[in-house]
Amino acid sequence: MPSPFPPITIGDAANGLCGGMVFGVLDLFNAGQLPPATTQNPADPSPAFNYIVQRLLDSFNIPAGVIQYYTWMQLPAHDDQVNLFGNTITLITGTSDLTINQSMPVIRSTIDAKHPCALGLVTVHAADPTQLGMNHQVLAWGDEDSGDSTVKVYDPSLPDNDSLTITFDHTHPAQTTTFNYPGGDTVLGFFPVTSYTPKDPSPLGARPRRRPRALSRTFSTRAHTPPVPRSTRRASHTRGQPTRSRALSSPTTKTRTLPAGQPRR
Repeated sequence: MPSPFPPITIGDAANGLCGGMVFGVLDLFNAGQLPPATTQNPADPSPAFNYIVQRLLDSFNIPAGVIQYYTWMQLPAHDDQVNLFGNTITLITGTSDLTINQSMPVIRSTIDAKHPCALGLVTVHAADPTQLGMNHQVLAWGDEDSGDSTVKVYDPSLPDNDSLTITFDHTHPAQTTTFNYPGGDTVLGFFPVTSYTPKDPSPLGARPRRRPRALSRTFSTRAHTPPVPRSTRRASHTRGQPTRSRALSSPTTKTRTLPAGQPRR
């Protein structure tokens, strides 16, 4: 993949196609279409496979998106601050602060507008650009603020699991925040992938939606499950105040698995 760094194999299917699958789900969502009935991953090459690979590259928004991942990978989890004459001065804003005070407002407003929000998960702290492929992408479809903050996500590496959430204490953003995620990745922070623009998902063999809120699936490493929009609820975001919650409904899923040995990402 061309980038400001040495050769990086982010677009290599051996490293997984999470960003392409997340963008594919968004394309189906915006087109109001169901994915193909098959649960088999598309052959390489095929129109569907080529489409997902291209959407993976789109999700990285080269070069700006790659630089954003690489910048976050090198940041501390906490703010780097000094006290000068009784004033606290922030020298470096950490990934915890960026996630809580910059990412979350965009994610909330996107879900308020009844759209899922693609997220870039930063999962490695390193200056080595070849580690860029260790990061991950998921799709936020709901969030709640009742004490701790909760972001409900669809993870193409963990399909048919509607209970996946990222939870964290948002009250001390300058300190290292623990982002609890059962998806297997150590999440250091996350940001909305705002470069998304819809594309025609017809190479996937998408089908017209026959009824509102129908169950749907999308390509993953094992099975297929995207979110489907339904309704939102609003309340206060202030800690200790009534719960603030809104979500696009997640489908009741039907698990179908592919043979073992598929790459996770």
